[in-house]
Amino acid sequence: MPALSDLKSENLVTRAVEALRQFILDELLVPGAELPSQGKLAERLGVSRTVIREAMRILESQGLLEITQGKLPRVLPPNTQVVIDGLSTLMERSSATLLDVLEVRRPVEIEVAVLAAERATGEHLRQMSEANEALAKAQTIEAQILADMRFHKIVAEATGNPVFAIVLDVLAQFLFESRRKTLKQSGAKVALRHHRQLLKAIEERDLTKARQAAADGMRQTEADLKREAKQSAKRKRSPRRR
Repeated sequence: MPALSDLKSENLVTRAVEALRQFILDELLVPGAELPSQGKLAERLGVSRTVIREAMRILESQGLLEITQGKLPRVLPPNTQVVIDGLSTLMERSSATLLDVLEVRRPVEIEVAVLAAERATGEHLRQMSEANEALAKAQTIEAQILADMRFHKIVAEATGNPVFAIVLDVLAQFLFESRRKTLKQSGAKVALRHHRQLLKAIEERDLTKARQAAADGMRQTEADLKREAKQSAKRKRSPRRR
């Protein structure tokens, strides 16, 4: 790590954060690995311990480090919750709706389905089937949502591209309420039918059918969300009975 002592004081913490993040990447530190002490890091970067301490607090808030008093900082496993929290805040402060998010999700889900049909292993197929069985047996809406999310997560993992899994994990967590609304509209049986169609296409390595199955599922989701939005607007317009 290069020394930062020649930087202006107001930039030191920001640059220290960047330097520490790069250090974790360059050293290929795995989750659970310990960083050097604050004193050693301060010496290597040519800054004070106060700067290092503040930089570590920022990295902790970003979900990269675990800081425990009396112990060396530890690298944490990748955590999409930080992204989810930030995205949720941005969505709440914007005019974006669940239908807007669906427009982003649609092309991703379709491409994921095609790649899964091309690359899925036998283990992926087994896990998809298990997720569908869990959805069929689920007795509560929460259990249905979790089984539905599990199925889509496995399909994303079947692409072999970790970025798809990360992106859909973020969207899936963010769309938890969306799934609640769509499952209430159409029920788990409709979702299960779409899942089975997609699984069959993936098993047959049929890229065209996989694309169609994913597109059909997204159209169903869009229809359910629009129906829920109309019903919600109608409820708001209806006068409350005393």
